[in-house]
Amino acid sequence: MGTAGRFKLKAIERVLLECGGGFEKKESDHRIRYTVNGRVYPSFPKGAHGKGDKEIEKGHVKKLFRELLIDLECAETILGRGSLH
Repeated sequence: MGTAGRFKLKAIERVLLECGGGFEKKESDHRIRYTVNGRVYPSFPKGAHGKGDKEIEKGHVKKLFRELLIDLECAETILGRGSLH
């Protein structure tokens, strides 16, 4: 997990890989489109500008997981227990 309700983009993608069975990713200037098991989330934010592993706010992460039917218990094994509550 990142700081104060934020998660690193690499950790989020690890959840999609391990808990969602893999993913496809298409990037635009400010958004990422993720596809997991035929379900599409078209407007995930890339995070703040700059280099490095971006941090994404928890609300965006929870909505992504909900829309793509990612098991939250599995996600919390990667992001940390209770991190999505």
